[in-house]
Amino acid sequence: MKLAFVIPAYNEEALIGKCVESVLAEVKRSGRDCEIVVVNNNSTDRTAEIAAAAGARVVDEKQKGIVSARDAGFHATTAELVANIDGDTMVTPGWLDIVFDEFEKDPRLVCLSGPYVYYDLNPWQRFLTGAFYGLTTLIYWLNRYVLRVGSVVQGGNFVLKRDAWIKARIQPGDQILRRGHRRRRPAVQGRQREIHPPAQDEDLRSPPRRRRHHPHRPHLYAQLLLGHLRRQARDA
Repeated sequence: MKLAFVIPAYNEEALIGKCVESVLAEVKRSGRDCEIVVVNNNSTDRTAEIAAAAGARVVDEKQKGIVSARDAGFHATTAELVANIDGDTMVTPGWLDIVFDEFEKDPRLVCLSGPYVYYDLNPWQRFLTGAFYGLTTLIYWLNRYVLRVGSVVQGGNFVLKRDAWIKARIQPGDQILRRGHRRRRPAVQGRQREIHPPAQDEDLRSPPRRRRHHPHRPHLYAQLLLGHLRRQARDA
């Protein structure tokens, strides 16, 4: 299987270089067949120039919004797996190993997702972030194992099969509902979206959240299927 990284970026000149470099380092370490596409989402700074210099292929998308940018990146690739990360994140060692291992051993799997590690926050901010992920875990367990209506996907840290994306007919401005039905709403630039199973016989998994990062020994807990991304917090 081939994997394509899709990285939407709007005025990310301060961090996009580090992001692309971290992806290239992980691709080189893993030896996997991957491509890197940075979607320049109408930036007014040097985002596109820096991303290209770092080694990514840059495509332009004039329609502003995270959904439009991800959709443009999806159509610019042909890989079977599409990894969606943000322009201010860094992929940690072992990330690709988990992705390929899980997709190769379970043909029904359509999506993997995982949390962020905000590594430059103060202790109080880390506590609040951990509390947020704890609440998200409870919602995930309720939706998946009690109500059985779907799963939670972290918007800037997930990998989706191309055919599942097509079946779900993900388009800018759409909210994906159960079994592929859609509800129109204006496109937003939010960092997180919820995607439900596109078909009843397919499996969409999202991992419980955790705060600590174990780069050399990925911690598999319950359905924890994807390693952490480290997110560089922005200055106010």
